[in-house]
Amino acid sequence: MSLSPFDTLLTRIEGQAARVGIIGLGYVGLPLAVTIARHGYPVTGFDIDPAKLGQLEAGQSYIEAVADSDLAVLAGSMRWTGDFALLAEMDVIIICVPTPLTAHRDPDLSYVTSTSEEIARHISPATLVVLESTTYPGTTAGVVAPILEGSGLCLGADIFIGFSPEREDPGNASYRTATIPKVDKIVGNADAFLGRFDKAMGRTQNDVQRVLVELADGSVKYDLVAGVGTHHMGHGHPVVVAAAVDAALMSTVMEGNLQASVVGQDFARTLRETARESGAPIEHCFVSTSGAMACENALKIAFQAKAPADRLLTYAGCFTGRTIATVQITDRPAFRDGLPRTLAVDYVPFFDHRDPEGSTAAAVAALDQHLRRHPGRYAAMLFELILGEGGFYAAPAEFHRALMETCRAAGVLVLVDEVQTFLRTSRPFAFQHLQLDELVDVVWVGKASQACATLFRADVAPRPGLVTQTFTASTAALLAGTAIVRHFRDGDFFGSQGHICALSEHFRSRLHAIRDRHPSLLEGPWGEGAMVAFTPFDGDAAHVKAFLDDLYERGVIGLAAGNGPTRARFLLPIGGIEVADLDRCAELIEASLVATEPT
Repeated sequence: MSLSPFDTLLTRIEGQAARVGIIGLGYVGLPLAVTIARHGYPVTGFDIDPAKLGQLEAGQSYIEAVADSDLAVLAGSMRWTGDFALLAEMDVIIICVPTPLTAHRDPDLSYVTSTSEEIARHISPATLVVLESTTYPGTTAGVVAPILEGSGLCLGADIFIGFSPEREDPGNASYRTATIPKVDKIVGNADAFLGRFDKAMGRTQNDVQRVLVELADGSVKYDLVAGVGTHHMGHGHPVVVAAAVDAALMSTVMEGNLQASVVGQDFARTLRETARESGAPIEHCFVSTSGAMACENALKIAFQAKAPADRLLTYAGCFTGRTIATVQITDRPAFRDGLPRTLAVDYVPFFDHRDPEGSTAAAVAALDQHLRRHPGRYAAMLFELILGEGGFYAAPAEFHRALMETCRAAGVLVLVDEVQTFLRTSRPFAFQHLQLDELVDVVWVGKASQACATLFRADVAPRPGLVTQTFTASTAALLAGTAIVRHFRDGDFFGSQGHICALSEHFRSRLHAIRDRHPSLLEGPWGEGAMVAFTPFDGDAAHVKAFLDDLYERGVIGLAAGNGPTRARFLLPIGGIEVADLDRCAELIEASLVATEPT
């Protein structure tokens, strides 16, 4: 069976047999040609300037970044020509022609257009074309692609196209063609082999997608808390960067609630569709600037729907935020010190894994007792399905379901806080992971989604004016949030075999191995999905702090959570982390545990 054009090209790239044509041998094209040849690919350089071609044939460079000795050493791997009919022999064609500014300060695309037309006249099936000329977003898909399709070959099936910003900074001694960081934009199903091609050249997406972060003191750390949940894609992920670039090109910086743009509407629609995937009766979405504001909006919706009810229920150990209202809910008296009391909140004990049946019965009994003590006074119960700041305590679906059904029977709304859990379990929402869809009345998200939002049923929709604010979110946050949710939803992240479960299980297995080697050093691990915690040194707060401080100095950022016991917690940046990163972090965790073990 013959290979498809895609597989044919991929095979040639991986075997370093792909013939690479560079069109335009200026300060971008010539160093690129040398770099590719140095990595073992046969290179043909194309140019319309006979003088340049003559110098190169004579082994003389006219570019500072390329020495004559480079041309001499690689002479057998490179050839120079003005015969564009030879493009028919190329497997990869990279356009590096100039785009000078016009009188109106716009890029002159005449060279890009004429070059694309020349390629279209000679291109063969199973060819990748990459635009590397400096230009504005949309040139690849809007200008080059239509011209190439005029060849009669099908884009994405017969031929493939991508965009790669120029990889040259003249005079920069620190970064050269092969090492300067960049983001690749893929068009026409080219990502698989363009990524392989970059890897073969020593140019990998890890340049922009790693979970390492440089701090103000110049040190570099593994960010194993994902910026406290906000960098779920890692730092500098191409999907997020591309969204930020698109946002920068728009006229609107902050989206206004009263003049909402299609950007905010698209974000809300994406969240709503995602929430409804398993049957949750979610029909509305209101975008906000923070998770705490999303929670505040949820509270307002609940209290208005259930007026005159004025009390709230939640789990002991929960955390919902630090606004005047949310600190009344958060089960940490220290957060409320000196603040006026604004909400009446009662607590239900959380699940105890040591006594599953007994703790479920105790929680239901406590809830019943509250309902009998204050009949008709409770507007809602707030469910944090996995206690975040409380220590990454998880509970089975049956536990939450028993309490939710009790609330439903009593006319108490079910509110679900997913600021930390969203995009971190086997399904986009933790309530989907636990199959509680039909019981959710109001849910809110934040952190991983960049922008925040409150989603709710139609029958609790607030009256006009209750949930409003000047700004809903920044354009960059909305575009990035939409892209992130779709990236996870449409990729291989969810399900029992998805990336979230796979990477989580790998990290947990490394922690289990540490525990087996050093039983006295830790208990656990606990949590769910990308939320992982363990208890070092019996949960003594001072000893846990000493461990985390030492771990930080070794190069890994972790956080403390919970109180009695105190746990070490990690929020894995699933969108950017790899197994090798987890292995290295596990090694450093073990070293810190051993070094800080109490005597």
